[in-house]
Amino acid sequence: MGKRIALAAALLFAAACERRVAHDELTLDFGKDDSVIVTAVSPLENDAARDAALAGTDPWGVRFARLNAEEERVTFEKRFGIAQRVTRSMRIARPDLQQVFSDVSLTVTVQRIDGVNELRFYPGSGTRASREQQEHFAKALEAWSKQLAGYYAAVHRLYTYMDANPDRARDLWAVVLSEENPPVLFEEEEPYADEVLRRMDELVARMEAEEPLALQYAREADLIYNPFPARIHIETSGDALSREGFGEKLVIEPIDLFESVKSLEGRWISPDPLVALLRNEKPPTADALSRLRRTSHFGVTGKDIADALTERLTTPRSYAVRWRD
Repeated sequence: MGKRIALAAALLFAAACERRVAHDELTLDFGKDDSVIVTAVSPLENDAARDAALAGTDPWGVRFARLNAEEERVTFEKRFGIAQRVTRSMRIARPDLQQVFSDVSLTVTVQRIDGVNELRFYPGSGTRASREQQEHFAKALEAWSKQLAGYYAAVHRLYTYMDANPDRARDLWAVVLSEENPPVLFEEEEPYADEVLRRMDELVARMEAEEPLALQYAREADLIYNPFPARIHIETSGDALSREGFGEKLVIEPIDLFESVKSLEGRWISPDPLVALLRNEKPPTADALSRLRRTSHFGVTGKDIADALTERLTTPRSYAVRWRD
């Protein structure tokens, strides 16, 4: 892979990974009474979304219309006269909270016993994605996983040879990294480097061809694996006594396809020469990589990769928080 190709691929990869789905924000604010303030904030990215929000036919407009609100407020934020965001807020009785999520595969329970409140979310087996979206994502995941498995196999063969011949690692890295004036390899070494280079070129070509679909894949992953229709913020009247599924904050984050992919780096090969070229502003050197400890796994299949990514996209399965008023 030539230096110009590596630079173009790095810029392409960086641009793709910066693309994130614009999620709605939902806040559930529990006071000390038996009500909850539900606030939904939705970005209006195009004319269709603006028209729907103004008509009250957008998803949150429809959801809120099902509820018997004690109080309700709708606010549009505009820029140069064009609506950019809509905020809908209403106060409802706690038992009505399930109706907010009645159109998605999600069960919500909230109860108070002896001054202790408990909120639970139980995701169902359904999905927010259409059949076409599920099939499109599954086909892409299968193809990418199969291609990555071929690349991992090539790197494993290269690393096995390097481990058996550590004095040749630096020269082999110089060829793989396409450094200037690369050394001449022994005849038996050329297939190892050539195969890794070929697999890397194929992956870069695929990335370039499918870069326009990066945001679509991210949206499909969120619709398929995430039962929650927004990023959900929980606010309680007291400090949490216990929590399940949450991190430091009481926030249910949407699915992030790119972060899930990045979390698998190093699982099957390390260092990863393609990632090293794409992720670093300054390309790594053969000297630096030859000093790193190498690990690789034999027999990694496309199914292994697809299953690992699917596992990352589907956890955790439930959320719960308990607090005292």
